[in-house]
Amino acid sequence: MSSTEIRGKHIITKRIGRLNRMTIKQKLIISFTTILIILAGVGIFSINALKEVNEHSTTIASEIIPQINLANTINFEIARFRSFEFQHMTLTDTQAMDDLEVRMTDMNTSIIAHIQEFQSMENNTEIETISSNWDAYLLEDEKLVEESRKLNKAEALVLIKATSKEKYDIIAEAALALVAVEVEESNAASTAGNVTYQKISSAIIILIIVAVLLGASMALFIIISITKPLGHLKKLLGELASKGGDLTQTIEIKSKDEIAELATAVNQFIQNIRTIIQEVNLRADGVEEAYHPRTGRVRYHPGTRKDSPIQGSNGGSPVLLNILLSLPGKGHRPGQANACIS
Repeated sequence: MSSTEIRGKHIITKRIGRLNRMTIKQKLIISFTTILIILAGVGIFSINALKEVNEHSTTIASEIIPQINLANTINFEIARFRSFEFQHMTLTDTQAMDDLEVRMTDMNTSIIAHIQEFQSMENNTEIETISSNWDAYLLEDEKLVEESRKLNKAEALVLIKATSKEKYDIIAEAALALVAVEVEESNAASTAGNVTYQKISSAIIILIIVAVLLGASMALFIIISITKPLGHLKKLLGELASKGGDLTQTIEIKSKDEIAELATAVNQFIQNIRTIIQEVNLRADGVEEAYHPRTGRVRYHPGTRKDSPIQGSNGGSPVLLNILLSLPGKGHRPGQANACIS
């Protein structure tokens, strides 16, 4: 066995010895305190863990999801604005063109507002691309609408398929990328939340298992530390009774708890009984000489103390005299009383 193992074994033995020297009250207090500390620790850990998971959920709900919705809205509105341009090219009625241009103006206002709103949340490369190319796209749109109002449909078609299309493709691609980026961020946050949840769940399960094992171990230790000395005490008392009340025996309990105090009290009780009987033996001769069977009274000799253990509390028949007379047979001699004590 290595020195480290020996030292570890010595430390364990020393700690077990300290536990054995504790009273039952101390063991119970330490056990319940330990269990409460573990439960409090698990509770605090769980609260912090839930807080961390809640932060991931809050980030997704309050930041990422609104950004995804906003990115989808921008993408939809840009596509809708593009469709208005194709619709404008098909119109020949001036009033219908005016109405459609009003809708296009409102749509443009909404697109610009949504771009600015998104930039206030997150100013990434995709939204910058959309913002910087949208103004150039509107310039091409003005040319297209002007030619369409003049009913120069062929020229308008050239514009919408040339420069306008190049700008639109850049904006549309950036809008789709913007949606993809936000969805990816949402998935990453969700994955991080799931990983955190799994780690926390595993940690809580481990803590619960440790708490249960520790609680069961402490409960088992306390049960053994109580029942083992009690069983030993019961055995010794049984042996004492089986030997006809041998008052020379003492009960030895190695623990330092309340059971050891009980054994000490029992030993003191046995010692007191032994002392009383020894004093009875010393005075047995005087009792036999002073007792008158006819009158049932005791005549005290000059050398006998009235406050000795053989005198009754009311001055009548002595208590210990009655004990002697209750022994089997009559006219006991001091030698017979001495036989009660080894």
